[in-house]
Order: sequence, then C-alpha cells, then structure tokens
Amino acid sequence: MSTVQLIVKFTGLCGFVLNSAHSVARVVLPDAMATNPPHQPAVLVPHAHWDLAANRRQYSVDYIDFISNESRYIIPLLKEDLLLPAGVFPTTTLVPTLPLTVPVNPTNPGCPAGASPRALGWISNMADVVPPGDMRDNVLIDASPADVVARIKLTAGTLSTAAAEFRAIGPVGARQVVKWQFKDSTGGNVGTPRALSEVIDLALTVDTNAAGFVEVGSKQFNGFSGDPLLFVPQMIGGVMGVVFWIVNIPLPDLLTTSPNPFQQNDHFMHFYSLRTTMVGPTPVPLNTNLCPPAGNLGMSNPKCPSTLFADNNNA
Repeated sequence: MSTVQLIVKFTGLCGFVLNSAHSVARVVLPDAMATNPPHQPAVLVPHAHWDLAANRRQYSVDYIDFISNESRYIIPLLKEDLLLPAGVFPTTTLVPTLPLTVPVNPTNPGCPAGASPRALGWISNMADVVPPGDMRDNVLIDASPADVVARIKLTAGTLSTAAAEFRAIGPVGARQVVKWQFKDSTGGNVGTPRALSEVIDLALTVDTNAAGFVEVGSKQFNGFSGDPLLFVPQMIGGVMGVVFWIVNIPLPDLLTTSPNPFQQNDHFMHFYSLRTTMVGPTPVPLNTNLCPPAGNLGMSNPKCPSTLFADNNNA
C-alpha cells in the first residue's frame, strides 16, 4: 500500500451538487443515451493506467486524444454509483480557496484573466439560469433514480476548473475564449454572456489497495456490487499518481478532431430532467465578443459544459 495523487477530470453532461458545508459533493450523469446522437457515459483511461489482466470491466473502442495523441480505453458506465477511495488527507471543504462565483474581470466581463481560470465559478451555474437551480431530492436519494446513468460521491479533495479548459478558437498560443449566452424559447437572452469551463478537475491524495491499484468501487443501481475499476499508478510530473476522465458525451465528439464551437447546445435540456421544472433556456456559444487570449489554451471536445446545481444536503 502506498499514497498517490489522484486526478479525476469531468466533462460533458455532469451535474455537480455540493452540500451546504461544501464538504461533500455528488456528480450526477443524466441519461442522454436516447438523444441523437446518443451520449455515452464512460471512464476514459490512458493505457498505462489500465491493467487488462486485472480488470474485469468491459472496455470498448480505443480513443486517441486528438490534442495529446494519447491512447485511452473507453469503459462504459451504466446505472451505477462509483465509489472513489477515501482521501488520505480530506480537506474541510471541497473548494477551500476557489470561489463559486464568477471571478470579476472589470476589463473584460465574463472573461478569465490572471489566476481566475482555475476557479470553480466558471462552471455553468443552474441558479443563474433557472433560479433557484435546485436538483430533485430523489435524484440524490433513490437507489435507482430515473433519468440518471451514473453518480459519483466526492468526500475529499479540491474541485476546480481544469487549467485552460474553456471553449477556444484560433491558433495555439493566440486562442480566444468563447463566451456562451443562454437563450429562452423565444430567442431572448437569459443572463449575460460569459466563458464556461469545459472540464472540472477533482484532485486528492489516496491510498492504493493491497495489490497496488487505485481502486474505484461500483454499486449497481439494482443493488448488486459491480466490478471495480483498478488503475495502475504511474510517474506523472515527478509524482506517482493516476489520471482518468469521467465523461457523458456523444462518441462522435470523442472521436472527431474538428470541434464546432458555435453550435447551439440542445443537450443541456437533460440537466432539466434532474429538476422539478424540466424546461429552461439553451446555451449558445457566441462567435463574436470573444475573450482575449489567456495563455496556451486548450481546445476541448465536447460541446456540453457541465453545470453546478444549488446546494443540497442530500449530496
């Protein structure tokens, strides 16, 4: 047994709920598998972190990240709660220093600048879109909630916007960040345009199991234990650790290399299926009023920003 760094990266249709103390969070993946195109809830893991002999989980098509050229396995998720290993050094809050509000940028409102791109506040906030931004209690409480394909409970670590993970266009080194505008059914604007984080990071320190794996447990919604996910720690930036992704996006978005940042995101409606009021405005990425370059920004697929729901102590 040893202590290693664990980083979990969330992207796509992932709804985040914190308790009032911000010491626990739940990530809920709404069911969008019947959407056209279907969204695939899955774990993406680099080859080096996955032992094919030790793992009994099914894995599907091999995915090659078009930016890093890194090969990853796709492990489908379906109707299950994932159980992360307990943090060795759990923080008193999941977001001890990162604001939940959008960082203020007087020069370019709605644009990341300075140290602010790491703030969790860049996540889409349901309270700004359909106040009060609540999620139905049964989504968090029920053993087998409708409209949900997977849940993950977080009890330790720090949540933040992943470094330089906004929708961006332009050449490397001079990419501009795209702002999003929510629009109602008549095309009217809801709120003000701003950048939205595309990827949310969870970082924490964990113990490996007796066999040396970082073990993520699974409990199926039908009550049976699922096969665990066993990750092999590797040296990352001088530190032993594991990095994997939890995604809820269409497979074509995973496997294509030409993102179109200006397509209306009709998939956001699946977040409303987790609320009592199941309708709301649609986010539209703008091709004008762009944010200035802010470092070597990544260009990320998919086109489905995650969102933060109102605090709920059932998290």
